[in-house]
Amino acid sequence: MENEEQILGQMSQAFFGIEKEYLNGIADRSVVEIKRESPKDTGVYANGWTKEKDSKGNISLVNNSKHAYIAIFLEYGYHDGKERKFIRPRKHIYNSIKKSI
Repeated sequence: MENEEQILGQMSQAFFGIEKEYLNGIADRSVVEIKRESPKDTGVYANGWTKEKDSKGNISLVNNSKHAYIAIFLEYGYHDGKERKFIRPRKHIYNSIKKSI
């Protein structure tokens, strides 16, 4: 019985390791794809995308540039205050992650 539990424990650890590698690969591909698909005026916003891990090992895709706040506006669109028109969304984040998976 104890031997079976050890084997199951080893199998679950191996599976968890493979799962972490798979998710890490998806995150890497997503960062590359988001950088490629991001709108480029000066390139600061596009080059600011990185992958970060927290203390628990969770992976996040973040934009570290000074223009990171515009990600939500670009992704979902916004109203231009000057001309009172709606600027269409550019689904660069969603589409990039979808391609990476």
